[in-house]
Amino acid sequence: MKKQIYLYDITLKYLEQHAQDLDTLDISKIVGMLDDLGMTYIEQARPEPPKNEPRTGRASKQPTLSKARLVSPGNLSNNRTHAPHPSNLKELVTVGAKTITVSGSALGLHSVDNPETAVSKNLFGIEHAVKYLKHEDREVIFKAEHYFDGYKRNPIQALKLVQTAVEWGADWIIFCDTNGGSLPGEIYEIINKSMIYLIKNTKPHDSIPCGILAYNDCGLALANSISAVRAGAQLVAGSINALGERCGVTDLIQAIAIFQLKMSYSVVQAQNLLLLTELSKFIHAIKSSSDNEYRPFVGSNAFAHQNEAQMYAAMKHPDEYEHVDPGLVGNQRRCCASG
Repeated sequence: MKKQIYLYDITLKYLEQHAQDLDTLDISKIVGMLDDLGMTYIEQARPEPPKNEPRTGRASKQPTLSKARLVSPGNLSNNRTHAPHPSNLKELVTVGAKTITVSGSALGLHSVDNPETAVSKNLFGIEHAVKYLKHEDREVIFKAEHYFDGYKRNPIQALKLVQTAVEWGADWIIFCDTNGGSLPGEIYEIINKSMIYLIKNTKPHDSIPCGILAYNDCGLALANSISAVRAGAQLVAGSINALGERCGVTDLIQAIAIFQLKMSYSVVQAQNLLLLTELSKFIHAIKSSSDNEYRPFVGSNAFAHQNEAQMYAAMKHPDEYEHVDPGLVGNQRRCCASG
């Protein structure tokens, strides 16, 4: 049986920052397209309700999805004087959010002012947030922000971060290369060592469900995601067309195509690959940016041939000129010759 790769989409989070005219109809259509594709998780942005609309009124507006689960971002409290759960987690539970993500920074453990206090507060916040959400029967996804840099500086303290989340019942751990500076070999080694540590040092686990969120500052987000999966990660986080801060994050369009067509993982249903090109172009249009014709798999030039002779050769011997059948991803072969 093929290994399953799960997907965590953060397109909406960044799209709302770039598309000024994004409205609820656009959001609903995007969510529907992501669901049709076969996305596992779709992270919502943090929209503030209108002043006259109570927060509890938003629960009924959640779209009905066939596969995907909507994820609501939550906040940690790291102050021991606070209640065991931050107020926004209680609000998310009240409005009926079923899957909630919380984040903690591995670099936050390295305060120059008082490192021991920083460690204690961070772990306290993780413990009480995860404990509260699991008590409320919610699915919890823990994002370990700055994990790889934190691990390089102090592996024991970084491991404590994720160990605390696992021990209190987090359903997923997502290791984040937040500044995008890690290399594929580092990603593989750190995730591999972290998984071994967690399996040995938490209550009996044959495996720890974990994922990767790689930023693209070195142009390696996709390569780092592949390394993470090879090291044991089962979930890949990213966005459509690599939308994200700075240089973006892993492009899920490319990731889906590569994992399924090149590496024989099970990611989405085969017929859903046909939706990749349409989805990529739609997000470009929403963002009011021109389509990148050179995008792998889905760009208009991805399967374009220089002249009629090459076009004919590609039709006769496609494997020599095209690394996959363009029709598998909803694209098509074309000839660039002007006459």
